[in-house]
Amino acid sequence: DSDDAGAKGNFTLAVSRTPALLPDNDTCDTAMELIFSGQGVATDSGSTLYGLDQYDSFCGGVAGPDGVYKFNAGTGQIIDIAVASTEFSPILYLYKDACGEGSPVFCGVTNALETPPQAGGDYWLVIDSGGEAQWGAYDLTVTLTTPAPP
Repeated sequence: DSDDAGAKGNFTLAVSRTPALLPDNDTCDTAMELIFSGQGVATDSGSTLYGLDQYDSFCGGVAGPDGVYKFNAGTGQIIDIAVASTEFSPILYLYKDACGEGSPVFCGVTNALETPPQAGGDYWLVIDSGGEAQWGAYDLTVTLTTPAPP
């Protein structure tokens, strides 16, 4: 296109196709296992760029590209999750026992959540976004703590 009818001329256009690579943790089957330090902290820097919309939040709303994590928490532990992103507003949902089909623990449009003491077992965290064109980089921190006895 040109600015006006008199603006014309020859040009060269080069196009190449580069396949978009899915994030490694785009599905429940490829969920990234979180490894916790001795202090009960696990971190990851990830991205939902080029991710597919595999899962819908159980708290409603339209969702976009997502990333999936799995981890094990002990009986009575509190799960504290923080996601920092300047590129999209995360929707977090946490399942127990099975990814995408397990018992819902939490769902919300938030960058942080803290659960009450849990029953323990296997958990799956889905980091989602609010629409198909909402994606980007994020930093995830999950902390497991055991409350002091009363």
